[in-house]
Amino acid sequence: MIDARRKKIYRQSVFGLVGFLFFALAIIFVPNHFCLAEDQSPASWVGNYALGGVGYVVALILGWLAGIVNMVIGYLIGLMINLLVGVAQFSNIIDVNTVKEGWKIVRDICNMFFVLILLAIAIGTILKLENYSLKKMLPKLLIMAILINFSRMIFGVIIDFAQVIMLTFVSAFSNSQGWFIDMFNVQNISSMQIFEKTEGKVNGIGPLVTVTAILAGVFASLATLIIVIVLLLVLIVRIVMLWIYTILSPLVFLGFAFPAVGKHTSRIWEDFIKQVMIGPLLAFFIYLALTTADASSRALGSTFTGSTYCPGNLSAFFCSQDLQKFIITIGLLAGGLMVAQQM
Repeated sequence: MIDARRKKIYRQSVFGLVGFLFFALAIIFVPNHFCLAEDQSPASWVGNYALGGVGYVVALILGWLAGIVNMVIGYLIGLMINLLVGVAQFSNIIDVNTVKEGWKIVRDICNMFFVLILLAIAIGTILKLENYSLKKMLPKLLIMAILINFSRMIFGVIIDFAQVIMLTFVSAFSNSQGWFIDMFNVQNISSMQIFEKTEGKVNGIGPLVTVTAILAGVFASLATLIIVIVLLLVLIVRIVMLWIYTILSPLVFLGFAFPAVGKHTSRIWEDFIKQVMIGPLLAFFIYLALTTADASSRALGSTFTGSTYCPGNLSAFFCSQDLQKFIITIGLLAGGLMVAQQM
């Protein structure tokens, strides 16, 4: 009996202590505008008092967690941006040893094929096979045989032409990592100042707005990280594919000489041109986002400011220029990726 009574008293003490701590936290984090309200009844005041405290405790916990997540994501964003700029500046594509050695092997195979064709033509001539069709292809074969031995240089000229255009845009942001951070504007999307300005109130902000700001910051950070990683992967894949297509470039000119082979090698040429154009296209959209997102957000912000569809509560956050700038930036980069993949 005594042990059961002690356990009961212990449980009651623990529950009482937890309740007291919860009540104390509610008092600490309760919004002041609930306490200063003059037109509330006692029951309404107590309800708002309790709900406000709970909301701010939840907002505080979410804020700590979101701060840790944003710190990690911010570090990853900076790392990915440095890699993105480094990959975008890489232009020594056809001079890689792997490309040189692989191209030599494919070139020698194609040259051996041409030697066999020339031997077949010679045998046909000796045997006086007048209708031998390969003999009629001799001028074209000789031209393609020469081009095969210069195929790496030809592909290199095309790649260098595209790289000059690409580096023209890349040079504008290669030494300005801060432009990327300001362009995505992640550090301001979760800021309370946005909500204070857009609400237009002097009596503070509510827990719903606070939690929304925290979640918006995490979402913006994740979206920024994803879009930067996708851009980085596309540029890395582009370089790898240009290596592969340069290695296989002799087959393209072999296909120009023989239509039967060209049915299969024409895809190499088409994909090569596509990968060549992806680089300047993405660099252009990154440059466009850097230079025009801020002006576009200001113009869009002035439109919303004079509109009646931008209320002064929570939805006013979505009319802020910071969020508009973020959406415009993500939209331009995502649109550039879509256009590049549809080419």
